[in-house]
Amino acid sequence: MRIARILTSLAVVFIVSSAVAGSFWTQLNSRNIDSQPLAFKVKTENTPQGGVLFYVYIESKKAVLSRNLGASLTVTSGKKEIARADIKEKEYGKGVRFAFEVSPKYLAQSKFAFKDIGGSENPWVNDVYWFFLKDFASEK
Repeated sequence: MRIARILTSLAVVFIVSSAVAGSFWTQLNSRNIDSQPLAFKVKTENTPQGGVLFYVYIESKKAVLSRNLGASLTVTSGKKEIARADIKEKEYGKGVRFAFEVSPKYLAQSKFAFKDIGGSENPWVNDVYWFFLKDFASEK
């Protein structure tokens, strides 16, 4: 009886750790952005106030994105985190769009991150895709 409980406990630990181990953190850049299971497009424009306005478009290449998405912006200066905010998506065509503005002086170390936390049927679920803002600040 005791051995059965130990084996059951070990099986549960293995299942839980396997689910977490299946998640990936992928840093996006101009060299790998087109090879992801999701289609990412990042556009920027300068604002009259001197900021940089980012538009991040994300859609699935095959399946449908869930409606349980998460995105965040982390603004950093040196080693100090200035702000962190969750960003709400807007539906856009077959995908979603995120929009946010950042001062140019914070682009070097600031990051945008995205995660689809919906059902488990899509291969990218629970994977995190992120990029440094500076890597796409001049993309058009």
